[in-house]
Amino acid sequence: MAGAAQVFEHLRTLEGENANKKDVWARYVALVPNRKGAEKAIDAGVNSLAVVTCVSDAFANKNVGTKTWQDNLRLACEAATTAARNADVQRVRGYISCSFACPYDTLTRAEDVAHSAAALADAGCTEIVLGDTDGRASVRRLEENVTALSRAGLEQDTIGVHFHDTFGQALVNVYASLALGITSVDASCAGLGGCPFAPGATGNLATEDLAFFAEGAGVSTGVDARRLLAAGRYAHALACGDERLLVKLEQDWRDGKLGSGGDADVAKARPVAGRAARAWPRKLGM
Repeated sequence: MAGAAQVFEHLRTLEGENANKKDVWARYVALVPNRKGAEKAIDAGVNSLAVVTCVSDAFANKNVGTKTWQDNLRLACEAATTAARNADVQRVRGYISCSFACPYDTLTRAEDVAHSAAALADAGCTEIVLGDTDGRASVRRLEENVTALSRAGLEQDTIGVHFHDTFGQALVNVYASLALGITSVDASCAGLGGCPFAPGATGNLATEDLAFFAEGAGVSTGVDARRLLAAGRYAHALACGDERLLVKLEQDWRDGKLGSGGDADVAKARPVAGRAARAWPRKLGM
């Protein structure tokens, strides 16, 4: 993508500024569709890459311009191999879009998901992520996919999941994933994101919702809820272009007040993420 190198240059600057802060840690990842993208990411200093493919001809055509999903898979495997063979790259994940359904071709096949997963693993991906592109993932389809991946030789600790909350099923599917032994779950601050090639699909599972769910399930995350809510407010203000709130939040960040409980805008405003996160302020006395 245009400007990606400049983005990562800025991120490296931030990384240097936070090097001595014990409570600041991040991994910056580049999502790439092909070998050229992988090479550009590596040249930009990215050491964690994610390659993406799908199991739908129609989606492959819309997303990367290939005629078949098998062609899309070939490009993703080439990218994975390029990344895995580079000594500076520490991690390569493989994303399979439309793992549950396609916005153009209805349901997809677990056998095709398993075939793609095995190919990506052979190409160098250390984790395979099942992508719920349009929010139609279900517990039944999840179980079918995990069973197919298991038959293809993949262990649960090498599988991740990426859910959208279009139909309010994201946390249901997270719960089912945990029951199946999957502990790698994607989420997005304030539920931002989505896919321009998936008509009607809303944002990703909100990090706020996932953290609230995890606490209720007795899973320790180490997440500071106040700071997480503050980050969500900032992300939402940035996405919506709310200049007034951005200026205030940035000043509070510099003053060390953001997420400390003293920020009135964060404390009084209802979180912008999904359903579960709305309970955080009451629980925290905000």
